[in-house]
Order: sequence, then C-alpha cells, then structure tokens
Amino acid sequence: MCEIADRWRRLAEACLSKGASEEIVIEPGTAADAAGLLAMHYNAAKPATVVRVLRARDQRDDSLAGVLLVSMPTLRGSWRAAAWPEEREILSVRRHAAAWLNRRVRTISRVVVAPEWRGLGIARRLVRAYLDDPVTERTEAVAGMGAICPFFEQAGMRPVAVARGRRDARLSRVMRAAKVEPWMLLEERRARAILEREPALSTALRAWANDSAATRKLVDATPESLAFQGACRVLARPVAFVTP
Repeated sequence: MCEIADRWRRLAEACLSKGASEEIVIEPGTAADAAGLLAMHYNAAKPATVVRVLRARDQRDDSLAGVLLVSMPTLRGSWRAAAWPEEREILSVRRHAAAWLNRRVRTISRVVVAPEWRGLGIARRLVRAYLDDPVTERTEAVAGMGAICPFFEQAGMRPVAVARGRRDARLSRVMRAAKVEPWMLLEERRARAILEREPALSTALRAWANDSAATRKLVDATPESLAFQGACRVLARPVAFVTP
C-alpha cells in the first residue's frame, strides 16, 4: 500500500509541475507488456492476430503507462465502402477484398492507458507514433467509445459512421421489449434481479455472446458479467477511424 501511495504522490507532483506526459517515451513493446493492461479495457475480448505492439513507458521508473496493439483487419467492415469509396468495387467482392485488406490495411485493435495516466494525452501519442510509422498504407480503428473519446481523431484519423451490428440490434430490441435500459445491467445486484425476472433476456444475452468468436468465451461467464458486457455494447455507439 505504501508503494502505491508513493507512486500516486510522485505522479501528482509531476502533473502539478510540468506535466507528467513529458516523462513518457513511446517505443516498441511486446505481448507481455499488453497482457497486464488489456483487462482495463472496456472490451473484454482479446484482439486476434496482433502484428505490432507499442508501449508508453515512464522513463523515471520504467513503469508502463499504456499500450497500443495493431492487428490484421477483419474481412467484414460496413464502414469501409464509405471510408474509401474509390475502393468500393474491390471491397464488394469477398476474395478480392480479403487480398486487398491483407496487403494494404492494418487495424489498431486496442489502445489502453493505465488509469493513473489517463487525461494526459498518452492515447493520442500512441496512435500518432504508430501513424508516423505504419505497417501498411492505410490504417483503421473501430472504437465503441469513439464518440466521447476523440483521441483517434486528435491523432489525425478521419471518423466514419458505423451502423450497429445485427446481433447488437437484436439484443437492444429484447432489452426494449423487457423494458430494461442497458444502464440497469451495469450494477451486479440489479442485473441479477433483472435476469431472474426476465429469462428471455438471459437467453438473448447468451445468444448474443455465442454469435461472434470475439465474445463466445463469455457464454460461460456469470450471468451478471455477461449482462455487463452486453449492456456496454448496446450503450456504445461505435465510430470507425481511418487513414488517409
């Protein structure tokens, strides 16, 4: 406890003096760097096919302030035709789209900043560092909290609207039919009471989780944990960000 309190004191002093972010260096990282911070991200699913990791490190004590993960792009992306209309013809044919995406696009799949470092521009710096030396000519990211956390746009990426996915829309309809607002499922005790009262919602949540490889492991989670994740997805309004 003393060590944690001392770190918070030093961080507060740095913030009050010249801005602690000046002590942060952005550099190549590893999967091990990411492991400890991924649990702090609002999306519980671990990104697949990670091809690059950047980390933000505090030079004073070598502690980790944040990480950025880059992955191979998924084949499905409803926002791409609007983002890159000049590529609409290629993107409309699945096998051509797959080859084009694998050759020309990488996805920033996670940006996670440790709680004590948030609000100091670390996320923006991580994104900007990657964009200054990208793996491919085009970069994309989809952020569930993109509408309220604008660091991708601040780093130079262009926002593109994303339509709500079919499984998220189905789950939202079941919640409305049960007269359950998503925020009601964020608190464990309340969520448990609602799920006991609304078995159809419990069934819908498991169907929602099972409908995607990214969330399939949540099927075996506690009902309250599953409800929390489902509610977060319904509450979130995803925004895609792209370059150029």
